[in-house]
Amino acid sequence: MFEQNEKFAGKVGGGIMHFGFRLVNAADIGKVIDAVKNANGEIIRQGEFFPGEPYIFFKDPDGYEIEVVYELEQNE
Repeated sequence: MFEQNEKFAGKVGGGIMHFGFRLVNAADIGKVIDAVKNANGEIIRQGEFFPGEPYIFFKDPDGYEIEVVYELEQNE
């Protein structure tokens, strides 16, 4: 569950540097990119860690850094 609190929005704290999520399907990275752009997020970097393993790091509108990745070992 996520809680909204304007006082802490966009501030790194509590030892959390970023949130990370794993994709089930590598092709869904395009949907993530579209969602980030539509939400006015900021793409920090994107690419592939290894061939077939796409990733994206972005900041949400509140400034939190989020990682989304597809890892072959975890999904196959």
